[in-house]
Amino acid sequence: ELKKKGVTFQTQLDTEVLLMVLSREIGEKGLKNGFKNAISLLKGSYSCALVINDKLYAFRDPLGIRPLIFGQVGNHYVVASESSVLDVLGGKIIRDVEPGEVIEFSETGFKVILNSPSLRTAHCMFEYVYFSRPDSVIDGVEVYNTRILMGRQLAKEAPVAADVVVPVPDSGRT
Repeated sequence: ELKKKGVTFQTQLDTEVLLMVLSREIGEKGLKNGFKNAISLLKGSYSCALVINDKLYAFRDPLGIRPLIFGQVGNHYVVASESSVLDVLGGKIIRDVEPGEVIEFSETGFKVILNSPSLRTAHCMFEYVYFSRPDSVIDGVEVYNTRILMGRQLAKEAPVAADVVVPVPDSGRT
């Protein structure tokens, strides 16, 4: 659709498409309505942090497929894909960015400028089984405990004779 409107892309990255949609919509409709329209146009999963002028914006797809959390380290706000980042930095978790929410951060604090969630959520299961660190919390749910519960359920549904279950070493690290 953007190509039909004459937009040219430098890469094949989905992030570039997301930024082009946001840039176009915010440029035409202003900040709040631009975000609102862009979120309605974008399909798929995303959790983003974006700086516009002197403000930081954090936003998440309406289904909440990808996690996003924010907190404070000293006098600075931090936005991250998982809570363990704030733990490592010695920060204080404030809360998750809700599905479909856009939060604006400035020197004076933060405020929700848009909240347009879906009627349902659709979390990515790979966040719990593969992507996230076990000490992370996603939308109030501990990753480690979720893995334990999934393992118990798997053992009930598909029992096998095994001595021990082990991960592929360092496969989830980047």
